Amino acid sequence: MSITSQSRLSSPNMKLSIVIPVHNAQEITAECLQKLDDNSTTHPQVVIIDNGSEVVTTYAGYDNLDIKQVRNDKNTGVWPTFKQGFDESDGDVIAYIHNDLMIHEKGWDQRVLDSFDADRSLGLVGVVGSDEWGANGGRGGGTMSNFLGLGRGSAAEVHGRRVTDLRAALQVDGCAMIMNRTAMLAIGFFEWPPHHFYDRIYSLRMIKHGLHVAVLGIGCDHVSGQTANTQQGWQDTAEEWCKARGIMEMTAHNWDYTVYNVAEGMFLNELHEYLAGRQLIACDSQHNII
Repeated sequence: MSITSQSRLSSPNMKLSIVIPVHNAQEITAECLQKLDDNSTTHPQVVIIDNGSEVVTTYAGYDNLDIKQVRNDKNTGVWPTFKQGFDESDGDVIAYIHNDLMIHEKGWDQRVLDSFDADRSLGLVGVVGSDEWGANGGRGGGTMSNFLGLGRGSAAEVHGRRVTDLRAALQVDGCAMIMNRTAMLAIGFFEWPPHHFYDRIYSLRMIKHGLHVAVLGIGCDHVSGQTANTQQGWQDTAEEWCKARGIMEMTAHNWDYTVYNVAEGMFLNELHEYLAGRQLIACDSQHNII
């Protein structure tokens, strides 16, 4: 099922690259790529970063995608693939998406380029996010998306409210983080745990740099729970990362949960400093904090 979008023509010089980290899960990755192939109109570059899958898979036969494959020897986690994807891609706009995101809307990529072309202060766009931020780091009551619930994931109304246009936001979810390359250079590639809370810290730092964050109501679904942070290869990476920083004991008998706790603490420290005692902030349609 496709949904045709109406949008003006963007600058012909802007190019979109899509970066997808994968670990095993070949079937759902192929499904994600097929949706992109069916519904992309600008022939975007797709950089597939294989994070040490047990079987090497060649993804080919997509008419509307320019596929590039890169392989790592082990599961590095998601965060390291941001810098790797930046270096391996050549787009002006880079869409980091999970391999379980299914895009149903024809011309979604044109809408993305139009959005960045129209607002040169736009740094980060997601397909789900919030225009609120609570002191606990949550989305408050402001969750927005255009999840369709077409048998893969749940509809937008389950999570919050449905939007079909571009809305100012404070944070986006990591299932899709679409960024202006220039804005990424402004933020830089900082030290961060290899997984967890990278979407929230990046959203926060965009705002702190005076850049706009937004949710674009692209018709899509997020299957969720398909990423590789529960597999043994990732547990080994998590353990290695923790021990290199003097964390020798697991939290709740799980190295992934240990990394989660570290990332959460780092994020909340920076968020609380920014909130300066406020329990909840929101933004208006012009990206002003209220």
